[in-house]
Order: sequence, then structure tokens, then C-alpha cells
Amino acid sequence: MERKLTIEDLKKKHSSRPHNPILASAFFKGGLIEAWGRGTLKIINECKKAGLPEPKIERTSGGISVTILKEMSVSGEVTPPVTTVATTVATTVTTTVEKVILVLDNELKREKIQKLLKLKNKNNFIKNYLQPAITLGLIEMTIPDKPNSRFQKYRLTEKGKKLKRKLKKENR
Repeated sequence: MERKLTIEDLKKKHSSRPHNPILASAFFKGGLIEAWGRGTLKIINECKKAGLPEPKIERTSGGISVTILKEMSVSGEVTPPVTTVATTVATTVTTTVEKVILVLDNELKREKIQKLLKLKNKNNFIKNYLQPAITLGLIEMTIPDKPNSRFQKYRLTEKGKKLKRKLKKENR
């Protein structure tokens, strides 16, 4: 019986035992995986290079979660650490994020927000509008434990509401 990797094992050189070898092989052949057993080490080293604290690695249901911690400043406020898959995070509110903030009233489904913004491409909307707003802590999911739920809606956080009021004042 194979011993499960511990969190400490992931922080040093270790052998890789993918949960789904077929999927891992496809990613490797497609160039999305550079080498087996280096992902967490690479993330830790990149965080060190960027002057960030060591990422938080923890077991989640069915896998491992890696949280990269970075304080960000938005409109003079310091936000709490955020979970992200990228090593760099936009720290300014872009016009695309502002558009989402301005159309978001109450709780709305992704499709409705996208329609209000007159955007047709779902992937573009998620990547350039929705995800940055979530990462900056300006909007949140109503069902965060099930991000792909067909009942998923989005709403402004307190920080998002504050920004919306500020944007409306500026646009008068």
C-alpha cells in the first residue's frame, strides 16, 4: 500500500502520483505539465522570488489547494489574502471590473450580468470581467462551495458596494 503524500512532502523534492494518470498524461503531452512532482516546489520558489510569503498548501476534498498570499491595495484599502492560480494579480480596478460593479444589483446570474453588459463570449466575460472582480473582493458567489452550480449568482460585497457608490458619484 502506497503512503499518501503529506503537505510537508509537497514542500520538498518528491515523487509524483497523479490522482488521474490519464488526465495528467494528457496535460504532460500537451505541454501543460513541465515535469512530474515539481508543481508545488515551483510555486513555492516563485513566491519566494516575488517576495511573497510561502503559499498555504492544504488538503481539500479530492485534492490539494494552494493559496498564494498577497496583500493588495484597492482604492486605498488593504484587502485580505486571496486565492489565485496566477503568480501576479491585478491590483487596480479596471474599466471592465467597474462595468460589472455598476450593473450588479441584488443577486444576478452570470448570464444576466453578461447580457446587461451586452457581451456574447462567456470565456472572455469570465476571464476579463467576473474573475478580476471576485479576486479583488468586490463581488462574491452566492454558493461559493459550488462555483459551477446552475443556481450560482453573484452579488456585491461591502467593498463592492462602497466602490459602486464612489463610481456613481464620479459619473454624475
